[in-house]
Amino acid sequence: MTNNQDVKKKIINIIKKIIISEISDKELLSVDYLDINRGLIDSLQIVEMIDKIERVFNIRFSSKDLQSEEFRNVNGLVKIVEKSINTK
Repeated sequence: MTNNQDVKKKIINIIKKIIISEISDKELLSVDYLDINRGLIDSLQIVEMIDKIERVFNIRFSSKDLQSEEFRNVNGLVKIVEKSINTK
């Protein structure tokens, strides 16, 4: 089992290292969509984020995960990662 706060902090740190703009943890958590239209992350950065999260947590996102609404924000990513970790 993993600690929700540990997973959330690691994901936040991964995203903050990748994105161009300066953003606080609180602001990042309030973002509904991590997407190009908001200017937070571009398509190459999304690929980098996926790679880093998979390596850090030793998981693989399914195509269903990548297309889900949960995948579009930090809290959703935490849920997906925790589910993947707990089903290994």
